[in-house]
Amino acid sequence: LRHTCEQDEGMAGYGWTSYDTRTGGVHLVNDTGNQVDIVTQFSKTKEGNWGLRVTSLPRENAAIHQQTSVFFYVGLERAEATMKCMKRVSGGIACTGRTTDLGDFNILILDHQREGSSSAQTTVKSMTVAAEGIWQAKSTLSQELKRRSPEQVSLEDQAGQGNIHFVQKSFKGGFEFDVFFSSDSNTIMTSDALTQAITDGRKGFRERFSSVYAPQEPFTTAEYSRFSQYLLSNLIGGIGYFYGKSRVDTSSPEAYSENDPNFWEKANAARTHAIVEDDGPHELFSAVPSRPFFPRGFLWDEGFHLQVVMDWDMDVALEIVSS
Repeated sequence: LRHTCEQDEGMAGYGWTSYDTRTGGVHLVNDTGNQVDIVTQFSKTKEGNWGLRVTSLPRENAAIHQQTSVFFYVGLERAEATMKCMKRVSGGIACTGRTTDLGDFNILILDHQREGSSSAQTTVKSMTVAAEGIWQAKSTLSQELKRRSPEQVSLEDQAGQGNIHFVQKSFKGGFEFDVFFSSDSNTIMTSDALTQAITDGRKGFRERFSSVYAPQEPFTTAEYSRFSQYLLSNLIGGIGYFYGKSRVDTSSPEAYSENDPNFWEKANAARTHAIVEDDGPHELFSAVPSRPFFPRGFLWDEGFHLQVVMDWDMDVALEIVSS
């Protein structure tokens, strides 16, 4: 059961092959451990609506009709927020909700049939948990699965009201499904519109990249262009918004000064007597040094990140600085 992409555990690689801060991009996961490649294509509009297409491609040595389950979940951390998910008679999952920040919103999840894809067995589990526990979705999901018998590797089908909702889609072989978010039910994206937006987005990214970062000799061949686009995409695709309280050590022992040759030993000993307090909440909009093992803002690195980001999107760079 994977909740995050890690550098080990049978991962051959993962990352954005293209990504634009304004329109979206394409992300690829090469999961050799589960013998599947997962392509995520994301497109967003100026109004703040977005569409997501998840495609699974069984790897060459995968078993015939290999079964794969994907969990899509959404949670609301605000106590006053509400959300309800239901299965539609016409197919798919429809969720409606409201928060003070977003107002009314809609989420629609639909299977998207393509050649070689299979139909999904879909279950929905709606739950209400403590607001401070929303971020522990993996633990909540694992506990729910353990409550089922070993023969039932699926969630209980119980859609309804709650502040966290898990949608499990189980497939045999390849699959594809779409997720749409809209803050206005009249402007929700369609599968055809998403297909066109993905095509236009990939084309627009390549053209803009060639304009902003014009290749120079001898790095003008296609492989250098793909490599450069991959680097940029994973830099700006790693930009995130962080919000919450910090755990801060307010003590200032001499051992932290790093004046002694073996300062780390004394510092480790001093940490056992640290005075740790909550500070905040604070918010930060920032790129990260590394998505897998350092997924947080780091002031030293951010200056180097912004040298590239400001050429691509100066407004985003200024938002990062002001945060």
